Amino acid sequence: MTNLFEQAIARKEVLKFALGEDEYLVPDGEGNGSHSVLASWNQSVMELHDDNAAACAAGVTSMFSSLVGNSPAATATRIWPLIDHLGQYWAQRHGGWLQFELGRVAEPITAAVDVERGRCRRGESDGDFNTIEMAIRKIQRNGGLTELA
Repeated sequence: MTNLFEQAIARKEVLKFALGEDEYLVPDGEGNGSHSVLASWNQSVMELHDDNAAACAAGVTSMFSSLVGNSPAATATRIWPLIDHLGQYWAQRHGGWLQFELGRVAEPITAAVDVERGRCRRGESDGDFNTIEMAIRKIQRNGGLTELA
């Protein structure tokens, strides 16, 4: 079986992988056509990590860079998948299964999450403020987003 994350890295399609587009869609099991970030990590990202930790680290960093994007407008359209992937990254780190740091992409990730949190607080986002707060707290319990109070 092909590792979808490894394939996405080779094809320079890590953003498609992160968003669950095309062949990178991993159904969530509820039958509603949603992408399961948890399953994509368990089936592909962690499998690559077991086989080649350095390639996995580079791919994950690239994926987060793609999700953050190069403009606030681009980031806003991908913020919830970013939060979902960040939750998986920190869950794996907390569990001791990943040892690599996100490096320079960590700061723009934190900034993007903080901007979305503000949008939710002001009612300017499709997301609910309590939902983003719960997601942030979960990530913080696992060691991430420590800069956000």
